Amino acid sequence: MIPKLIKTKRDHAQALVEIDRLMELEPLPGSPEANALELLAHLVEEFERTLFPPEMPSVADAILHRLDQLGLTRRDLGPFIGSRSKVSEVLAGKRPLSLRMIRALHTGLGISAETLLQEPGAELPAAEERDWRKFPLQEMVRRGYVRRIHQNLRDHAEDLVREFLAPFGGAFPPAASLRRTSHVRGGRASDDHALLVWATRAIQLAAESEPSIPYRPGSFTPAAIRGLTSLTRGKGGPSQVRDALGGFGIGFVVEPHFPRTYLDGALLLGRGSRPIVALSLRHDRIDSFWFTLFHELAHLALHEDALASFFDDLDSHDDRRVEREADALAAETLVPRAALVDSGLLERPDPAQVESFATGLGVHPAIVAGRIRHETGNFRVLSRMLGRGQVRSQFGIG
Repeated sequence: MIPKLIKTKRDHAQALVEIDRLMELEPLPGSPEANALELLAHLVEEFERTLFPPEMPSVADAILHRLDQLGLTRRDLGPFIGSRSKVSEVLAGKRPLSLRMIRALHTGLGISAETLLQEPGAELPAAEERDWRKFPLQEMVRRGYVRRIHQNLRDHAEDLVREFLAPFGGAFPPAASLRRTSHVRGGRASDDHALLVWATRAIQLAAESEPSIPYRPGSFTPAAIRGLTSLTRGKGGPSQVRDALGGFGIGFVVEPHFPRTYLDGALLLGRGSRPIVALSLRHDRIDSFWFTLFHELAHLALHEDALASFFDDLDSHDDRRVEREADALAAETLVPRAALVDSGLLERPDPAQVESFATGLGVHPAIVAGRIRHETGNFRVLSRMLGRGQVRSQFGIG
């Protein structure tokens, strides 16, 4: 029998009979019979693959298998999938993958598109194109984020930015989709490319000085935030924040404000889904530092299950529930409004009485002064009590 393509089940049955006959001959390697046997076996295998395609692994099994191959754990899925609860739901088969998750897992972990889409031969739709020249290249060079080159920066934009983003394996969201994959608070038209660069740098810095203990999901509560108010009493409190948050396994970094981001702070997800509080110190004031810090920590305490990333311009009003809740928890933890009303300081903001009231609360007077200015809308009072110029220097920033 001359081997021929197997197109039908009848062809398949005849080929199996011929294989049995040739095997009984025990042909010598390289003989015509051995060559015919090898070819027939290959043709049968190809035909059987069309009849009985190999079972595709589930999404969860594929992800877990890839983690095992790379020596990673479920905690490392945060940058690809999101919060701890989302990771659990995906691995339990209770949450379908979004296109953003699929792109991140495909690019970052190398899992095939057909497996993630659960469709043989499937391919990902074309990704959003990045306009590499929109990245703030001059500022990135000035800060040392990317190497300085003597050629035209814009001509080498893609290479420089890809090099900068390389540690994320492409898992960090494209700038054009940043507002759809994160909570961005801000009424002004910020530069999303600059925002992406700032956040990426913050995560890089956090990875260089991670707390020695892991973060335990659900461990950071409003009560834990209240326990940090003692740090606010003295001028040097901001310099103690990194160690204090490290005790909870939370990362803390300061990365100076980036032009056109209008950003005060952010809550980000780092390696192993470790939460990171990143501050820009856009306003070099004691009151601004503490309110921004407590606002980001309030997002963690109240909104951990919804955590993707939070980017906050706190000069901007935002009526979304998550922002109202974070504002309220931060403000009430630092200066309870009922006590402030009872003090009479909203009607008579006397500096000496502000000092006394702050001492009674156990917080820095700048925090009380800032709260009074915000509540009354009178930004001409108590301006000398805000602790201007007393924060950046604690982090070596001029």
